[in-house]
Amino acid sequence: MKYRPTIENGFQAVQRVLVRRFFLPFFLFPLGLAFAQCSLTQPSQAQIPYVQPGSIPPRLALSGNFNARLQGPGNERLVMTGTIIRAATSGTFTLTSQIPNMIRLDVTESGGTRTVGFDGAQSWVSAGADLQASDADLLETVTYDMAEQLFLMFQEHSPVRTLGYNFGLSPNVGKKYVGPAYGVFVVPTSVRVTVPPRFQNKYYLLNAGTQLIDRVQYTNATDKTAVVVLVEAWMQVQGNTVPKTIRRLENGIEVVNMTVNSATLMPGLVDTTFCVPR
Repeated sequence: MKYRPTIENGFQAVQRVLVRRFFLPFFLFPLGLAFAQCSLTQPSQAQIPYVQPGSIPPRLALSGNFNARLQGPGNERLVMTGTIIRAATSGTFTLTSQIPNMIRLDVTESGGTRTVGFDGAQSWVSAGADLQASDADLLETVTYDMAEQLFLMFQEHSPVRTLGYNFGLSPNVGKKYVGPAYGVFVVPTSVRVTVPPRFQNKYYLLNAGTQLIDRVQYTNATDKTAVVVLVEAWMQVQGNTVPKTIRRLENGIEVVNMTVNSATLMPGLVDTTFCVPR
């Protein structure tokens, strides 16, 4: 395989354009997960941004991540259980998400169970606790940094840019590149699970060999941490492709490792699962 343009070079080529064109609009009209506040009223199908194949690039429409649950009603809620390792501490988790914009993560470790969530408008943590930076990072990992979020961004008319195809991960100047080739999609968004929200460019990488988005990376706009989120294994659940492993690296060091043992899909429910504890 011949030398390929690198993703890092592409980052530099679009960074200034994205900030200039989209920084202000995204704080005036935050999209992505900022869709609706926690409510006990069932949203109508017109309010849920189901993704139409014609609204996304043809190559993305062929991706295994373009799940049926994104395209029509019936499987809005996803419940995953498994194990988590962070800061050399292991535990178990239950991750409950519901399209378009709600999530809850219950993590049980040696010190007990800690619950964090996002109700569509704000992040929250178990009653009596304070939201920590690590909580927000974990919420961001399992929301904005997952493949399905890219498809929802298209349907919500976010200014997603296709940086190009056939990118490599490293320069290898003067050598043959032997790694995977990637298509790169750049999304400027307002990350609302953090306090305060921050503007962030995120890069979603579509593996040309597997046709799966197995890598999301960005430099945190606030603290300049280099973040890479990897999904290195997948599982099929009712005809939908969901992550089997999720790893978060910061400045090259793994800080979160999640392994999914079971996953269940079901219709969206109207309950208090995602609401701020009172």
